[in-house]
Amino acid sequence: MMASKSEPEEKRARTELNFKLWIKCQTSKDHGELKEPPQSQKQATYDTFLTAVRLRAQFGNTDFIALNDRIGQLTAQDLCDSHVVWHRKCYAMSTNKGHIMRDENRYNRACETSDVTLLSSRTKGRPSVSSPPGATGNEPVSTKYTRSQLTAYDKTECFFCQGKVHGPLHECQSANTRKQIKDIVNHSSNQEWKVNYANVLSDDDALSRDIVYHKKCITEQWQSLKRGIAVESGSCPKTTDRCNTDASGPTLHHITAEIEFFAEIQDRINEGEFMTIDEAEELYSSKMEQYKIENVQKFSNAKSQRRWLRKSIEENVKLVQFTPVPRKSTLIHSKAAQDAVVEKAVKSNRYVDMNKLFEASRVLRKLIQETKEDPWDFTGTLENIDHCVVPQELRSMVLWIMRGTTTVKTEARIQELDRSASIISQQIVQAHKSDRQLRYDPKSPVAAFRSTVETPITLGISLYCDHKWRSQKLSNLLSQAGLGVPYGRVKQCVAQISEGVQINMENNNGNYLPPGLQKGRRLRFSIDSVDAKVDTSDGRNSFHATAMAVYQREPSMDETVVVAEEFASPTHNKSARSLKDVPMTVVPLIPSNITGSPKPPTSPSYPDFKLGMNEEHLREPTFDDLSWLLVRHYHRDHVNPVTEPAEPHDKSQDGEVIHVLDQPVPVWTAYNSLLRATASSTDSFKLDKVHSLPLINAPAHEWTTLTTALTQLSNLNKLMVPDDPGNEPILVWLDMDLYKRVRKLSFLDLQFQANIIPSPGPFHVVLCALRCLGATLECSGLDEAWIEAGLYSSVTVAQILNGKHHNRALDAHQITLQVPFDLWIEAFCKQHPVLLNKLTSAIDDVRTACQDGRDIAHAHL
Repeated sequence: MMASKSEPEEKRARTELNFKLWIKCQTSKDHGELKEPPQSQKQATYDTFLTAVRLRAQFGNTDFIALNDRIGQLTAQDLCDSHVVWHRKCYAMSTNKGHIMRDENRYNRACETSDVTLLSSRTKGRPSVSSPPGATGNEPVSTKYTRSQLTAYDKTECFFCQGKVHGPLHECQSANTRKQIKDIVNHSSNQEWKVNYANVLSDDDALSRDIVYHKKCITEQWQSLKRGIAVESGSCPKTTDRCNTDASGPTLHHITAEIEFFAEIQDRINEGEFMTIDEAEELYSSKMEQYKIENVQKFSNAKSQRRWLRKSIEENVKLVQFTPVPRKSTLIHSKAAQDAVVEKAVKSNRYVDMNKLFEASRVLRKLIQETKEDPWDFTGTLENIDHCVVPQELRSMVLWIMRGTTTVKTEARIQELDRSASIISQQIVQAHKSDRQLRYDPKSPVAAFRSTVETPITLGISLYCDHKWRSQKLSNLLSQAGLGVPYGRVKQCVAQISEGVQINMENNNGNYLPPGLQKGRRLRFSIDSVDAKVDTSDGRNSFHATAMAVYQREPSMDETVVVAEEFASPTHNKSARSLKDVPMTVVPLIPSNITGSPKPPTSPSYPDFKLGMNEEHLREPTFDDLSWLLVRHYHRDHVNPVTEPAEPHDKSQDGEVIHVLDQPVPVWTAYNSLLRATASSTDSFKLDKVHSLPLINAPAHEWTTLTTALTQLSNLNKLMVPDDPGNEPILVWLDMDLYKRVRKLSFLDLQFQANIIPSPGPFHVVLCALRCLGATLECSGLDEAWIEAGLYSSVTVAQILNGKHHNRALDAHQITLQVPFDLWIEAFCKQHPVLLNKLTSAIDDVRTACQDGRDIAHAHL
């Protein structure tokens, strides 16, 4: 229905709207489902839409200017009454806050620069013909050319003429051609070329665009550019297929000849052809002669000309490579062609290499078979038997595979490689199958190969797992995986070891001599209880035994040691006992007349002991601790030993000061370890070698057990040190409970009073010292300071003072020592600044040594 002329303008605009369609697009195209907003949100939805339309029209968006004119003075209530429907997509795009902000920014820039062309929105299709608000229509509006306004670009035709000129087409494959096309387009007024070339953002994109061209088209445009004539927006001149030499001149022919030269080289190397630099030079000369070009480049000699030609080819031919050949001409080829030649050469040599490997495997199989004819048997030891198990040639081959011919620098890495080579070689020997095994046809199709040889690595793993976990399933699993021996063989070896121990004791008058001990060097011993199966359901059949250990300094290379007793394998010794024949204990108990808990007739007395009599032994450790405290104090938190401590500058978000610790000097234990490790060989500690003795199948706290154990250790010491003139007593370490009993025993049985020196173990000595120190600190206020500082709870503090904690007690006492020392040393250095200046260099030397991890002992002294 048409509106009457008496109606207001805004009413006429409203009556032109079709409310059955969405106001924004006014189209029946499929923009989504048309529907009304929810009843509760209808008023707010229409109000938001109308506000957005009027605001974007005010900012000069041409699409919304026309829409605002159509809407006129309609309100949200009018739209509600008319039951206006909407597209969700159109509504979202119209009210998008980001789009509104973009229109506002564009409007502000246009006002600042007085450039109304900035108001044109970047929408698809042809630009809007509506003028922005405030424009009179006389302002020049720049025309923007888009692909929709131009003829479709055909990639199969020449980039310049688009099929208007006939002739062979060439692809843009070289850097020179790419640069020529780019320069022509940039200096041209042809908008069609600029639009078609607009998406070439980088130089490499021109190659991926698959641009093709006629040689005469690019030559004509390039020559015009060289002559300083702007390339016009017309197509290439319609000339014949032959190049017009009169119009173009010699320069045109020269460019054409070079383009053909580089294109032919590109085609030949792309096909995998190899050509020499001499052939390339002849090809270049023939191209120049074809176009009757003479004296193109003047060079002093042929070498300079060849160098120039190579450089030109590198710049204009894609993926070209030059390979010099001794006493021959340099080859020109592509990377793909070189890879193909190398691959062909490798394939041709692969057969020869595989044949060599096959011959080597035959040699190794023969050597392994010879070794298996004289197999290795377990005789009580798994050390230094590698040469008896695997051929040396196999071991050398494995070493060559792992390290080649490279020289290894450190002894530890050499030993690691040797160990790995030994393990791999033993596994190869165990996995080796003889020709008889391979030819045998088993009755069962699932029958596996039977292992015919065992190696030290597999037997050692099985014995360790059986000793650690006592699991038959684990032993069988390792055997099936080729990493162990069957469970029955493990038990055979256990019986062999037990029999070897009994033979050793029979040959030494009932005393066991561990292999590796050196005769003539003194021994130290320890005794401890072994409790196993103590958590049985009825409390019976539990196992309580006594373990003994021997400690001796590691012998040197030229010293004689006790050799292990070799015992025959069960396969060779038919009379060998089985595991069932092993007795419950091999150490018979010695009866003792002591019963109950008697008291010794006399108590130990030390008339010569005085406080401070051993102070000289404590002087050196005290000086070491003082040096550590001093150095650690002045290198805590970037503290400069000459100036005042620096104020912390890092703060958290709450304003709390954050202390960043940067302490190069390690804690007390680590510092002393580094100090001993970097000391000279004469001052460093020597390690002990530990040997185990047979268990005594009796609880350790019984008097008969202690008598038997001490007698065994005394007899062993006499066997190992037979020429001891003073018959000096032996040192025995025990835990605190056993120590008390042995102290009583030495007074109850006088035979142990002269030849036994009982001593608590180092761990128990430390606990006693911590208990004494805790008794000193109790109720001194320091224990309460630990609690108030949040270091430990009250229960933990009580346990530390009573000697119930080891690590926590050491940490607590070290902290307690450092804090008062820090306060005292600061006051002391303020009173004696000259002494501090003298110590500064020594303190810095210790810090540098700790950071580098070397020469700590020298800096400490």
